[in-house]
Amino acid sequence: LVISGERFDLPWGKAGKARLALKLGAESGSQQPRRLEAEVAADDLEIRQAGRAQHAAGKLSLRQAEELTGAANLRADVVLSQPKTPWGEANELTWRGEVEAATNWLAVLQRTNLPIWERLAPVAVTGAVQVVELRMTNLAVTRMEVQGGWRAPRLALKKLAVNLYGGDAEVAGWLDAVSRQVETEVRFDFDVLRLLPLLPEDVRKAAGGVSWD
Repeated sequence: LVISGERFDLPWGKAGKARLALKLGAESGSQQPRRLEAEVAADDLEIRQAGRAQHAAGKLSLRQAEELTGAANLRADVVLSQPKTPWGEANELTWRGEVEAATNWLAVLQRTNLPIWERLAPVAVTGAVQVVELRMTNLAVTRMEVQGGWRAPRLALKKLAVNLYGGDAEVAGWLDAVSRQVETEVRFDFDVLRLLPLLPEDVRKAAGGVSWD
């Protein structure tokens, strides 16, 4: 199935030239559709009250067991060119994500008597975001990369790397939801005082006499 057009106006936004392609398929030996693939591309995309992009492209792949409550895998990729939001803008933003669900994921998720991390145990999530030339009020980032995910019992920030003010900063860490143990690592080699304009006024005053070598 392919849908294309020169202009689209929808309740949630609008776009110029756009194309959507959908494909349903079955795994070998199965008569039931168990695979969905989708590709979408749009120029001059605008999401009301959220932002806009000069060009947007995305891919989605869903593989599902014959039973709706069975194991599933969902992957998605999104690329935005010249995205602009009320909070800032960038040259390019790339997002990739994957969700894997075990066979019993829905039954466990519905067990409201369990702690949230136990309900999410059958689900694993990974994601990554890259932003090039991010510009916000009082902040300019040459490049930013974030990688993280959840695989029970750990919520992990695998990488938060930022290039700004001629230097680099990198953060990594994880939280064990069962033991409550937390581990973090922070490294940077830029002048942190250049971040003062982003902080509350009382913090800026307190740091006014601080020097950095």
